[in-house]
Amino acid sequence: MDALVRGECPVPKTPPNQLSLRNDNFPITPRLLDIRQAAAYLNTSVHCLRQLEWADQLPSVRGLGKRILFDINDLNKLIEERKN
Repeated sequence: MDALVRGECPVPKTPPNQLSLRNDNFPITPRLLDIRQAAAYLNTSVHCLRQLEWADQLPSVRGLGKRILFDINDLNKLIEERKN
């Protein structure tokens, strides 16, 4: 902790060749979902999701190529808007 207060970066005790991006205590969850993942998240069909996008009711992000991605925050917002 004292190293952080002094503005120094603590040196990891794991050798660099054994470092991993995976951390079981803090799993990385993707923010952007492809159309199939987003449809499963909303428990709907891919076709329904495409219709929502075409009607400008759900924003999308264009990935590399023609890949359509959806922000999970926008999916959550859609759920909240449609609650009774």
